[in-house]
This record gives sequence, C-alpha cells and structure tokens, in this order.
Amino acid sequence: MYASGLPTRVLLAGEETPTAHDLRDQLQRQGFEIVRAANASEALPMLARLKLDAMLLELASTDAFAPELVSEILRIEPKLVLVLLADRNDARTAVLCLQAGAADYLTGANDPGTIIRALQVARERRAARTAEHLAARAVREEMAHMA
Repeated sequence: MYASGLPTRVLLAGEETPTAHDLRDQLQRQGFEIVRAANASEALPMLARLKLDAMLLELASTDAFAPELVSEILRIEPKLVLVLLADRNDARTAVLCLQAGAADYLTGANDPGTIIRALQVARERRAARTAEHLAARAVREEMAHMA
C-alpha cells in the first residue's frame, strides 16, 4: 500500500494552477497516485467513495471556515492524512486547523520536497499513534484476563 513508506494515493484539492500542476507532476514522479479535485466542495464526496491515504488541500485567504472544513473532512475519512497548503501565514487558523485534526499546515510557496516530507512525517505520526492505541488495547485485554 505504501511505496517508500509514503502514502501512495493522494487527493490534491485546489485550483489547477501552474504551481499545482508542477506539484502534481513531482508527486507522480515520486510514486504517488494523484486524484484531483477543483476545490473542497468537489473533494468531499470523493472522500466517501475513494480509498485515499492523504489529502493536500489548498486554502485560499478567503477560507474563513478552514477548521470546520478540516473537521468535516476527518469526520468522513478519520484515518486520512490531511496537509493544508495555505497562501498566507495565519497563526490562529493554523492552530485551529491542527486542533481539528489536520496533520500539517504549510504556508507560502512550498517546494514538492517539503510537501513530500510533510506527508511522510504525518503518516509516521499517525502510524505511531495507531500502534500506541493497539498496544494500550492489548494491555487492557491482558489485564482483564488476569482479573
């Protein structure tokens, strides 16, 4: 499912700009399968029907409801690695989005290498949390059998 430890199927949601096109090409060269959506509204129904490992969501400066959008996306697909690509540095929005469950909030023009590293780190953090939950469950079950 993962090539080189990275998510392989990524939904890239945002305008089809030359920068987005370059990002898509670079991610494909790195072995990612890219699915495109023009915006978050188009992406939401895709989450329910496609098996995705990650989502890169471009946020415009007008996205006032970004934290709510993050919550909605992760309600539909809780295990999704969600990385936000913002066009401006807004610390309050970044904190709220991270609290809502986004794996990362990147600002400015990010090179594909930075985005790939963000996906890798986010996936590793999510895998570590999953392993911790499984280990805790195993300990609880073992303790229940001992009682």
